[in-house]
Parts: sequence; C-alpha cells; structure tokens
Amino acid sequence: MDEYLNDDEAKELVSDASLRERPDFHRALYNMSSEPMLVSRRVRPPSDISRRVIEVNEAFLRMTGLAKDEVIGKSVERVLGITSQTLVKYGIEIENKGEITIPTTLRTKTGHELSIEIHVSKFEFDTKNLHFAIIHDVEKHIETQKRIKHLLEKEHRAKKRLEKETASRSHFTRLLVHELKTQLTPMISASDALTVGLKDEPWITLALQLNQSCCDLNNRVEELIDLAKGEVGLLKLDPQFVDIADLMNSVIDFAQPHASKNKQRLKLTIDQSLLGKRIKLDKDRFKQIVINLVSNSMKYTPDNGAIVLKVGQDGGYLVARVIDSGCGISRARLDHMYEPYYQEDSSHLSKGLGIGLFLSNMIAKLHGGDIKISSIEKRGTVCRIRIPMEVG
Repeated sequence: MDEYLNDDEAKELVSDASLRERPDFHRALYNMSSEPMLVSRRVRPPSDISRRVIEVNEAFLRMTGLAKDEVIGKSVERVLGITSQTLVKYGIEIENKGEITIPTTLRTKTGHELSIEIHVSKFEFDTKNLHFAIIHDVEKHIETQKRIKHLLEKEHRAKKRLEKETASRSHFTRLLVHELKTQLTPMISASDALTVGLKDEPWITLALQLNQSCCDLNNRVEELIDLAKGEVGLLKLDPQFVDIADLMNSVIDFAQPHASKNKQRLKLTIDQSLLGKRIKLDKDRFKQIVINLVSNSMKYTPDNGAIVLKVGQDGGYLVARVIDSGCGISRARLDHMYEPYYQEDSSHLSKGLGIGLFLSNMIAKLHGGDIKISSIEKRGTVCRIRIPMEVG
C-alpha cells in the first residue's frame, strides 16, 4: 500500500476493493446500463444447440415490455425470435470467432417490431458455456440510412436530368449558331461590297445601316458560340503579355464613334503606375469584357451623359472600372445580373440577348478574377473587373 496514504485513505481503498467483490454491486452496474443485455447458456446435453436465458438487465425488460419471469429460463429462440436454423449458423460462427454481430428484428410484447443488432461474446464461467449479448436498437440508424439513400438517389436523378437538359440546350445552341452563321456570312460580304460601291444618298446610308446591323448580329452569334463553349468547358484563354494602356485605348477607339453619335462623353484614365507595363492576359477576351461593359453603359446612359473607363491596380490585381451616369439598376435586379439571358429591363428587348454580362463574368473567372456591379437608381452604375496581375 502507498506509504504516503494516511489511515483513512487506506481504509477507503480496502473498502473499495471489498465493494468490487460484492455480487450485488456488479448486479447494480449491470442493471444501470442503458443497453439491453442478456446472458444465455447451452442446454444439456451438449449436442443440443438450444440455449436458455439465465439473466437479463432492466434495459432489456424495458425494450421488450416483458416481465422477468417471462424471460428467465426460456429459450433464446423464443425470447429473441431467432429460428433454430439461424441459431445453428451463428452458433458455429461464434464458436470459431469468439464474438459476432447478428442483425435481426425483435418483436416486443405489444407486437411492435424493432430493427436490432445483437453483439454476442462467448465466455466460460464455472464450467458453463455462456453467451453474453448486448442489444443495440438500430431503428433510427436504418431510417437515417434510408433517408440518405433516398436523397442520394434523388440528387442523382436531378443531376442526370440537368446534364441532359444542358446537353440538349448546348446542342440546340450549336445548331442555331451554325444556321445563323451560314446566312450571315454572305450578308456581311454583300453589305461590305455595297458600302464600297454605292456613293449616292440615301442608298449609301442604307447600306451602312445594313452592314452595321449584320455586324451587330454577327457579334451576338459569336457570344452564343462562346456561351455554348463555356457551358461545356471548351472556352479557353490564350494569355500573353500585353501593353495595358494600348489595349484600353483600342477599347475607346472602338466605342468612341457610337458615343459621339449619342453625344456621350467617353473618357479613359489609366493609373501612372501602369503606363508602359505589359500584363499577362488574353488580349481579345479581356477587350471583349471591357467593350461589353462600356457598350452596356452607353445603352443605359442618356444623351450628353458621361462614361469613364478607369484602369488601375489594387494589390496584386489589375482593376478596370466602367463608371456611368445612366439610369442605374435596382437592388432587386442586381442579384440577377449574372444570369444568362437576363435583361435588366424587359422593356428594352432590343438592347441585347442578356448574355453579355454572364459571358464577361465567365471570362473574368477564367482569368482568375471576377466582375462586381454596384449601382444607385437614377444616379448611375459602376462595373468593376478584377483579375490577378502578372507583369512581364
């Protein structure tokens, strides 16, 4: 005994040891368990595979609704509802392995069937062949597994349906684009020839309008092609080091004639730190994004309004902002701006298919960046493009 223990502590240790040896102490522990337990023994003669229940705890009686005298001395087959054939099968297995788990059902006294697992261990005590069984109610576990299986099957069906719908839509888009391009190519060539050959009014003006409309329609078709590629993961980038100032000036050169026609003020400001720098990006795709945002601003900015393209850097990002003094976008509509075919105002059906911003955001994400829109109704909108900046 530990020499540092005082007399009272030593007496308590002796008392604890005595308590552990008392049968009623172990019986109390046995009955306090929340898990139903059962002890059985093999019936003599040894050739008989039947087993008799010799002890159960209170948890077992609560689970089954049986009284103790309805269980003690009765066969395991009768108490647990296990057939003789099953008992033979598991009896051989437990003799070989020492312990097994039996999945089965248990009928309570009221007739309710419970899904259970019986964990059985064999042991010898006083020359008797005993089995100690702990019973687990797996009803809730099975129900949970069924719900999980049902949800997984539902998710699988929804995924298959979505994949089929996406494939059908992409197929339709490809067919539509092919048909449109087939007709547009000769129309653009013919209208180009008319703009060169005609000199007199009003024919030259009509030819120019026809040519511009054909080119606009061709741009929409190209957007549809890009959208179809993006939906199936075929839209790729060709990043190169580009002089960002030259690229942004080319955007202004492209948009200026239309802005002048609308009497809109179009301005470009570039942070001094970016002048002369070559930044790695897909030149055509990034230009496509900026032109789309500038064009949208021009559509919704009134005559004599202002559009500013402001380019700078923020940390390790290249940031381009298109700021306009247009009609603005309501808060309710901002959440839908990135959806394909969404139009900010259904009364302006002539202003596009509603895929430009969705496609632009897709291209920005391919660059590792994103697009963010902030707006105040009747005051204007700010569209911000941000992509990681790699300087060459």
